[in-house]
Amino acid sequence: MDHQEIVRQFAACIVCSQQVCRHFAPRLGIDDSLALRMAAAFGSGMGHAGTCGCFTGAMLVLGLRFGPRDSAAAPACAGRLTAESRRFEDLFRQEHGSLLCRDILGIDISSPEGMARACAQGVFSTVCAPLVARTCALLESGWDRS
Repeated sequence: MDHQEIVRQFAACIVCSQQVCRHFAPRLGIDDSLALRMAAAFGSGMGHAGTCGCFTGAMLVLGLRFGPRDSAAAPACAGRLTAESRRFEDLFRQEHGSLLCRDILGIDISSPEGMARACAQGVFSTVCAPLVARTCALLESGWDRS
């Protein structure tokens, strides 16, 4: 993913989780509108600087990729989905040290003051944009596994 395009999407209020889901939408068989809507509430650590929106977006992608298409398929899919989710979580933690937005950014963006500080320091361009790209790359790296 192109850094400048990611920054442009942030400027257009397309949050990290949405960008990750949107990137994979065509391969998952969903349209852009659904990708944007399903991930909308997960950005900025679900609005509380909690679990990183890139990570939650990745979990949505993995759920759509490996999750069951109907309730009868749930038992057969559970093991694979759990394994893929854990594999991705391990990779994400190794690279970023945490799953929490506030830890990754070093700023708690859940308060107006924290958000203002993050904007003033340019963290959405310097930290979040590369994180969106890297999250997509990590997901891509495992895409060809059956």
